[in-house]
Amino acid sequence: MSAASAPPPHSVFRAGGMIGSSPALAPDGALVFGARDRKWYCVGPGGEPRWVVLAGSTCDATPCVSPDGTVFLAGHDGTARAVSPEGVVLWAVDLGAPSVVTPVLAPAGSVLFADDAALLRALDPLNGVERWRLPLPGMPWGAAVSASGDAFVSAGDVVCVDADGRQRWRFQAAEPCVAAPAPGPDGLMVVGSWDRHVYGLDAGTGTVRWKSPVDLQVYGGAAIAADGTAYVGTRGGRVHAIAPGGRVVWTFRAGDAVRGTPALTEGGKVVFASDDGVVYALEAATGREVARHATGRDVRSSVLLLPGGRVAAGSWDFHLYVLPWSFGGPARAPWPQYQHDPARTGSADPAPGPSKEAP
Repeated sequence: MSAASAPPPHSVFRAGGMIGSSPALAPDGALVFGARDRKWYCVGPGGEPRWVVLAGSTCDATPCVSPDGTVFLAGHDGTARAVSPEGVVLWAVDLGAPSVVTPVLAPAGSVLFADDAALLRALDPLNGVERWRLPLPGMPWGAAVSASGDAFVSAGDVVCVDADGRQRWRFQAAEPCVAAPAPGPDGLMVVGSWDRHVYGLDAGTGTVRWKSPVDLQVYGGAAIAADGTAYVGTRGGRVHAIAPGGRVVWTFRAGDAVRGTPALTEGGKVVFASDDGVVYALEAATGREVARHATGRDVRSSVLLLPGGRVAAGSWDFHLYVLPWSFGGPARAPWPQYQHDPARTGSADPAPGPSKEAP
C-alpha cells in the first residue's frame, strides 16, 4: 500500500461519506454508526465490515442498541428502523418527518423516537407498532430516560414525559435548549441552552435548582460524575466542569466548537472531541490536558468509551477511529457519556429495552 493510500493512524474503517453519527457498541463488540453516504454501518472491533443498511438520506443520528443486539435507527429519511444483529431490517416505520434524535430505550419496554414534526412516539420494539404519541413544543434535539422511567426531551423547551406518554412538566429557558438532557444524582437533570447557561433542574418538578453561565451556546449534553460534577462543551470550544450548585470549577479551551457530550473514564479522565478535528483527554479534577489525537476533519459527534479504555470516534474525514488509550472504561457515574452507556440506550435503567418485561 502506498503512503498516499495508507489510512491515517488509528483509523479502523473508512466510510463512503462524512461520519456525523457517534458510534454505538453492540453486545458482541461490533461498532454501529451512520454516515452521510446514506448508509448505516456495522463493523467488527478491528473495523472488519459486518453489514450495511441503506437509507434514503444522510445518517447522522446515533444508533441505539438493545441488550439482545437489536439496533434501532432514526433516519433523516423519516424512517424508524429496527435491525437484527445480522443486519436484517426487522421493521421500518414511516414517521412522516426526518428524525435526527438518537432513539431511547424506556424501562416500560418501548423504544422512543422523536421527529422534526415535533412528535414523540413510543413504539413496540418487536414490531414497530405505535403505543402512544405526544406533541412536543418544538423540533426535538435529544432525549433521555431516568431510572424512574420518566423521559426528558429537549425540543426548544425541555419536557418531562411519564411512561404512558403524559407530559408532567415543561421548562423554558431564555433561548432554546437543544442539548440532550442528562439525568443526574439526587433527582437532578442537567441541560444546556443557547442562552449561554447550563441548568440543573429538579427532575420531578422542572424547577431550577441552579444555573451556571458559560461562554457561548451549548449544543451537546452533559456528562455527570459520581460526585454530581457536570462536564459540558460549548460552541466557543470550551469544556466547563460545573460543581453541584452551579460553580464552574475549571474551563478548558479546545481549538473549535465542542458539539458532543464529554465522556468520563474510570481512570479519572474527561474525553471529548471538537470541530478542530481533535480528540482530547483531560484530567477530570483539574482540566489539565493529558492526551490528544488529530483526525483529518471536524469531529462533531460524541466519543465512545469502550471497555478497557479505548476511545472510538467518527470524523468528517470519512474515518472511524479507535484510539488505543488506556484511561479505563466508562466511569461508575450517573451519566458517564453520551446516552449514558456504550450501547447508547439513553436510559439510566440498568437493564432497559425489549429484554425486560414491562410491569
